[in-house]
Amino acid sequence: MNRIFILFLLLINICIAQEKEPMYYIDLTDINVIHEVKDELCASETYIKVVYKGGKNSKTVFYTNRVSARFLGLLNILFEARNIKLDEHIAYIEMFRRVVDARNEFFSTCCNCKHTSKAEDTIPHEDISYCKTNSVHFGEVKSGDGQAKADLKFNYKIRPNHIFSSEKLRDTISNAYLPIGTKVKLLAKEGFPLELYNYQYSKTRTWNSTINDYEYHWENLSQTSKSHILSVSAEDIFGSKLEAERHIGEMVYFRVVSFDKDNFGQVCSSSNVIPLKVTISAPKVKEFKPVQPRCPKENGSVQVVLDRELYTNEKASLSIVQGTMVNGTFSSTGHPVISYDNEQFKANFKNKTITIPNIASLRDSLHWYQLQFIGKYYYGRDSISSFSDGVEFNKTFRIVAIPELKAEITSKNNVCYGESEGSIEVSVSGGTPPYRYIKDGDTLNITGNKFTLTGLSARDYTIGILDSHNCRREDTTITITQPVAPITIVNEKQAEENGNEPNPLFFKKDVSGFGLKNGEIQAILTGGTPFDALSEPYRFTLTTKSGVVVSTFLTQTNVQGFTVHYSQLDKGDYILTITDKNNCVLTKTIFIDEPDPLVVSVSEKTAISCNPANDDPNNDPKLNKDGELYAYVQGGRPPYEYQWYRVEAGNSERLLGETEPLLKQLTEGVYRVDIKDKKNNTTSGSFTLKFPERLILITESTEIRCSAPTSGTAKALPQGGTPPYTYQWSDGQTTQTATGLSVGKYFVVVSDSKGCSVQSQVVLSYPEAARIDSEEITQLTCYGDDNGSIVLTTSGGKGTVTHTWYDASGRMLTKGVSKDGKSVKNLVAGTYKIVLRDEGDCPPIEKIFEITQPEKLQLRLSTEVTLCQGDSHTFELDGQISGATYRWTDASGNLLGTEASLVVHLAGDYYVEATSPEGCKALGKTTVKQSSQVLEVDFLVATTSYYDYTLKLINLSKKADALQWQFSDDVIVINQNRQEAEVRFPKEGIYRVGLKGTLGECQKVIEKQLFVEKDRVGISQGIQVQKNIESFLIVPNPNSGSYQLHIKLNKASTIRVRLIDMLGRELFAPEEFSEQTDFILPFNKPTLSAGQYIILIEAAGDVLSQKMIVK
Repeated sequence: MNRIFILFLLLINICIAQEKEPMYYIDLTDINVIHEVKDELCASETYIKVVYKGGKNSKTVFYTNRVSARFLGLLNILFEARNIKLDEHIAYIEMFRRVVDARNEFFSTCCNCKHTSKAEDTIPHEDISYCKTNSVHFGEVKSGDGQAKADLKFNYKIRPNHIFSSEKLRDTISNAYLPIGTKVKLLAKEGFPLELYNYQYSKTRTWNSTINDYEYHWENLSQTSKSHILSVSAEDIFGSKLEAERHIGEMVYFRVVSFDKDNFGQVCSSSNVIPLKVTISAPKVKEFKPVQPRCPKENGSVQVVLDRELYTNEKASLSIVQGTMVNGTFSSTGHPVISYDNEQFKANFKNKTITIPNIASLRDSLHWYQLQFIGKYYYGRDSISSFSDGVEFNKTFRIVAIPELKAEITSKNNVCYGESEGSIEVSVSGGTPPYRYIKDGDTLNITGNKFTLTGLSARDYTIGILDSHNCRREDTTITITQPVAPITIVNEKQAEENGNEPNPLFFKKDVSGFGLKNGEIQAILTGGTPFDALSEPYRFTLTTKSGVVVSTFLTQTNVQGFTVHYSQLDKGDYILTITDKNNCVLTKTIFIDEPDPLVVSVSEKTAISCNPANDDPNNDPKLNKDGELYAYVQGGRPPYEYQWYRVEAGNSERLLGETEPLLKQLTEGVYRVDIKDKKNNTTSGSFTLKFPERLILITESTEIRCSAPTSGTAKALPQGGTPPYTYQWSDGQTTQTATGLSVGKYFVVVSDSKGCSVQSQVVLSYPEAARIDSEEITQLTCYGDDNGSIVLTTSGGKGTVTHTWYDASGRMLTKGVSKDGKSVKNLVAGTYKIVLRDEGDCPPIEKIFEITQPEKLQLRLSTEVTLCQGDSHTFELDGQISGATYRWTDASGNLLGTEASLVVHLAGDYYVEATSPEGCKALGKTTVKQSSQVLEVDFLVATTSYYDYTLKLINLSKKADALQWQFSDDVIVINQNRQEAEVRFPKEGIYRVGLKGTLGECQKVIEKQLFVEKDRVGISQGIQVQKNIESFLIVPNPNSGSYQLHIKLNKASTIRVRLIDMLGRELFAPEEFSEQTDFILPFNKPTLSAGQYIILIEAAGDVLSQKMIVK
């Protein structure tokens, strides 16, 4: 037998340090390599290759090559290979077979000969499935001459290599908690077909020393959809929050598995186990509001609203850490910049909200902040960290720094003193545009980032800059300068004379006389910026108003300054222009004056006080000649001389000694004054002096208000004389209008400012008052109506009289009031008031009216009645409302009756409406219930009795829980108990007596009618009403005429027995029995016919009757 050499390659899963975890494992079993040759097997090569997705990479999982061997016929070789690692996702499996036969020829047979036979092919297997044993058949391939044949059969099963991990918290730490109320993510290796992701959990585990590992009690976790990410919370495991809270601190174990499709319920592949500890979720961030700084160098803040308050056994802290954000992932770069421990957290946590202030601004876009919560929950004697990771708890944000608000400032000074040509130019940057600037307290807007202030005078300017958030840059003070002093005429204020002496430093001299040309201008100059030439430091010109240049001048320089002197000037305006080196100009307009012509004006300084024609005989005659005149002089050259004259009929009378401007003690007439100035110029003037107008007096008054007897006024209206006036009234008042006056006569004296006086009188009276002449009141028909009304007739009053109505609370009525206010309708019961007011402010006329209503109709009707089985109940309303009509209905509105009474047999709600003859209504409702109890109520009583007699009622009822006798209020009850009752009636009439029985909830009332008459046989004469008969029975009753009377008295006495028929006839003579307390009296009256009788017992002032029935 020839030896067969087979070389094959199996890929074995060898653990190498830091080796990449495979994506899958593949098991190859029952690998059957089949080849058949007719001469000599030269080669039999086989490989099975897994081609990865993308087509670039692959892995050979099986390889064999048989070298040359003397072998003829069919050969099967079986192999297997397990746990072969596959690093990538699988596209398909590629199979290769090649068989070479040496091919027998005439000369030789060898594998290296020229002629061989070869069978070769490559076939893909694309129908890939997982966790299932798949059988693959290559299929026979043969050479063209049929000498070489090859085939391949094998089974394979691909298992995913599950790797399970918990999500990273804050990018560094794997989550170790299973929170209540928050889902956390467990991450399986991505990329497997979704059917391979199945998740299991176990609430317990136990150590098995045999296998040296833990054993778990795995349960499948229900999934709405399959994914490589498992989102799970404690409620998903325990079913509810309440149940989950019972397991706080306990571990729950998770894994991802793929189920074996060959063996139902078996696991084909499982991952590592992830343990998570049950804990609560910290409060979640419901609202997160970063507040950015508004100004440079300011800090920001954040306001955090959580979804709940802290539990009593829960602690919390927070921190804000700084870090970077790369591809949407936050990475911390250091320790927290702000931290709140539990006490600080609670102190600032109010109404589920906490605000963290003073968060430093970040000046670049790379750095961010993250708000992080840390919580701890205490249960029993243990504690556990609460879950506070993820976007529901940690918030990433930025506090963006505002660039510093800057300003570049340049300025330009004034070259001339006092001008406003300076400027300041400012360029603004930073802050938050648009900008505003503050100049000397005024705020103005800036267009763009640059502005210029122009037209500035010399001084310090404070410039402030504001941005759109009112952030303010530190103010800057800029100084705009000017020359030290302006061009100045130092002698500008110097006068022509110094006292009575000429002034050599004068600025100007006026023309000395009217029409002359000897005026002068002398200007001494300093200040400004002089030219360098000392002989002419300034340039100057003097022109007339018409532009003519004055050329007559002299100049000199001395200690006072540079002087220019112009002369020979006539009256007029001159313009002096001075220019310095900087072209600064001083312009002065100078007026050279001349004296005005000498004129005088005479005026009345003091008018004559009184007119002699005034009616007052007390006027002082001196007041008729106390006038004064004054002479006002203008022009010329003062001082002036005066001389006064009186002119009559064209002749002037010189007034000796009157040489002053003022002339006194004048009466009516014409006066003249002559004037002369110091240059002997003269003029004169005259004035005609008149008496004042005659003083007269008119008076007016007002009517006295009737509400105020002293409200009258009187007014004095003077004319003429010399105002102002003074007043003196006869009651002592001193004003123009006298007030507080009552009815009567008053005198007034009026004096003017000169003491002239006049007098008059005033008479005051009352106005006519308003009054009510008649009234008509309509009262209410029914209780609760609103049809009351009041109609009035009024007269009197001053002017228009208003009519105002008020109710009892003082509220003014508007509804139902007539247009003229004299009537009001639609009134309810109550008190109403009318107030009459006229235009004279008299006291209002008031009157009270009462609108009444009848008493409210009331029905005495039981609210609830329970009928015993088979019984009925009669509701009786007769006599409650006199003359009323009735309407009884059931709950459906069906009419049951229109009488005062209604007999009810059935349970239900019943309604009654009673209407009085006036149309007033009363409503009632009663509920009738039905009991299953049967109650028999009856009693025995005579149908006829006499008033002031004692009548006994005997109870015959059965099975009642309670019994109650019923009598009208006027019936005198002497005694009553469950078995009997004794009563007396006060007068004749028809009475109804009753007995109400109660059994359970039902009640039954039996009523009987009695006729009470006056004693026709005189039985009660001389009998005083008092209680002595304790009991009285007729045995038997009914009977056939033979019976016994059982009588018991309270005290021993004789008794009398009488027998009376129902017509009041005494059938037998009264029978008397001797004194004792207990009687048993037999009677036999066989002649009595069948019917009803009354037996009367009289005993010591007491009378008692009972009805007896004879059959």
